[in-house]
Amino acid sequence: MWIYARDLYENHVKTYDKNNLRDFCDTIIAAKHEAIADNKPSAKYLTDENLITTMCGLINAGVETTQDTVLWILLYIAYYPDYQQKLRNEISREIGDRKSFWLKFVRIFPLCRIGHNVNLMHQYLGVFWYRVLA
Repeated sequence: MWIYARDLYENHVKTYDKNNLRDFCDTIIAAKHEAIADNKPSAKYLTDENLITTMCGLINAGVETTQDTVLWILLYIAYYPDYQQKLRNEISREIGDRKSFWLKFVRIFPLCRIGHNVNLMHQYLGVFWYRVLA
């Protein structure tokens, strides 16, 4: 996570434009520049390392929130099988069978398939390297 956040931060520092704040990363870079320019006492705390740590916290918070939401949904539909069946019926009615949905989906969003395949590859490599390094 740290490496990802660091690379993201460094890329934003290189492409930073104070007139075009694209996201939170640009906003914290702007805050750092402003604190330094105004000679604010907080400037000494706005180090690259602290800003990258802040980004890691936000990324983790988003991941944990999503994970918790998905887990509660799974718990809910496991506890209420009648709701699970209603959900299945609705998905089947709206999407159809898996094969036809996937074919339609890939035609509409080809990059999603590439991203899905890359994600699967990274999961495999992560398990592989974990076993090699363990």
